[in-house]
Amino acid sequence: MSRPGVALSLLSALSLLSAGCFGSGVDNPTGTCKAEGDGSRWCYHAPDPEDTYLPHCDAPLERELWRVFAADETTAYIIPRPDAQGLELGICEGDDADLAELFESNGLCEENGDPDVINAMDPAEALAISLAMHERLVFSAVDYEDGSGAVSPWAPDDDRVAACTGPLAADETVGPYCTDLVAAAANGECMTVAVVLSLEEAEVMAAGLNEVYGIAD
Repeated sequence: MSRPGVALSLLSALSLLSAGCFGSGVDNPTGTCKAEGDGSRWCYHAPDPEDTYLPHCDAPLERELWRVFAADETTAYIIPRPDAQGLELGICEGDDADLAELFESNGLCEENGDPDVINAMDPAEALAISLAMHERLVFSAVDYEDGSGAVSPWAPDDDRVAACTGPLAADETVGPYCTDLVAAAANGECMTVAVVLSLEEAEVMAAGLNEVYGIAD
């Protein structure tokens, strides 16, 4: 069973969409909502053509960061991989014993989880895990203490484009970064050079991502 993490250009994504390659039709355990597309992320990830993107039908936010893909009725995985998220979000040692057990049993309460476990979740459990992570999601800036920073958790470029063309469209702090990113997206290209943000840029980008996701202050 293939669970690719390949980079996907915008043009390749459009090609997949137009071809109707939306997976093998695994039923969504959370309801009858329909996915818009196959869950691909520009310049980041494309699922195997046989895998099915399962959006959560009761998603708490306006966008999905952690997306669930089912290989069949009993096997699913989450992209980005949620390694150690139970620790990062305080779930493993939290007050909800059932939720802690769910994360523990799927290898998310250790720093280096077993890929054979994390990449082979029950679809309903994967969606419950994704829901719990989104309910706790807040983007913030990481200070590297040398003037540079980063956004945590990491966000794919399509989310950053949404922030750049939305709430940050007139923001001068991230203006040059956003200009390059939006131009690459418009041309169907991937950013070929990793961009190191300043701490101030990371703070602004985190705020913009929180806004496009609909995360309350």
